[in-house]
Amino acid sequence: DRVQMAIGGHTVAVTAEQLHGEERQRAWRAIAATSPRFTKYQQQTDRELPIIRLTERTDGASATPPE
Repeated sequence: DRVQMAIGGHTVAVTAEQLHGEERQRAWRAIAATSPRFTKYQQQTDRELPIIRLTERTDGASATPPE
């Protein structure tokens, strides 16, 4: 999927990708280590929380320059 996100007053074009398997597990360990609240939430639900990687697009997609 192609999306845009706002960072520090400008917009960056990114590609969104849901992580799976070992790649997801590595990302989850990093997230849980820095944000324990996500671990608590995961324990309170029966679904696996999706982890989405956003990668800046380099295909000439437009983005808003910083002000």
